[in-house]
Amino acid sequence: MEGDASLNDVGYSIKNNLNPSQLKYYPNPSNGRFNLEFQLNLKKEVTIKVMDILGNEVYKETLLDFDGNYHNEIDLTGKERGIYILQVIQKKKTLARKILIE
Repeated sequence: MEGDASLNDVGYSIKNNLNPSQLKYYPNPSNGRFNLEFQLNLKKEVTIKVMDILGNEVYKETLLDFDGNYHNEIDLTGKERGIYILQVIQKKKTLARKILIE
């Protein structure tokens, strides 16, 4: 199941949205492990973050001079069940999606 929840569901508003092509994050909901895939064409630093609903950072990965295809399994096993916010940030643009750990 591909995630497609809007942050408006949890009261977040994001401006300057980043639009990677072929964004996929699955499964969602998950047991704490999920795959993240996207493609970016602009060669810049990219940061991938996951934050809990209170804004605490629980995962961070930074890729220098990244462009092309990204595919990685993010492991949040051991984290509390609930809603988390996945962010992909490049330059001043952000893409944010809601993920659920059951």
